[in-house]
Amino acid sequence: MKNELSTLYKVTNKYIKSNYAKYREDTLEKHLEQTESSKKAFKELKMNKTLIEGLEKQSRTLCKRTDIIYAATDFYRKLYSDVIQNNNIPNTNENSDESCIIPVDEIEVKEAIKSLKLKKTSWIGHHHK
Repeated sequence: MKNELSTLYKVTNKYIKSNYAKYREDTLEKHLEQTESSKKAFKELKMNKTLIEGLEKQSRTLCKRTDIIYAATDFYRKLYSDVIQNNNIPNTNENSDESCIIPVDEIEVKEAIKSLKLKKTSWIGHHHK
């Protein structure tokens, strides 16, 4: 059973490779005949899309996926360590001066609701008449 599966895998893989080689050849021929350019053929043959083609870091362009991941990880590590070290989190003290807070008037709320676009606030008409 194991030998049969191994043989089947090898034969299947061989046919897939030969089929792709034929497809590649036909695609190149078609585009060379139609446009006399291979650029569109290679674009059609490209199987996956690279999300980040390259990343510039210190006047160098990183193209390898591992280098890009390392640079991004390093960037975020530094970013978050700066936030923690500088303690840039605002202080919300419960004993802060509440006299600065202006109370919201009921009329002001109703006017704000009326000024909203009707299609985006259709729920208001049904529940708050």
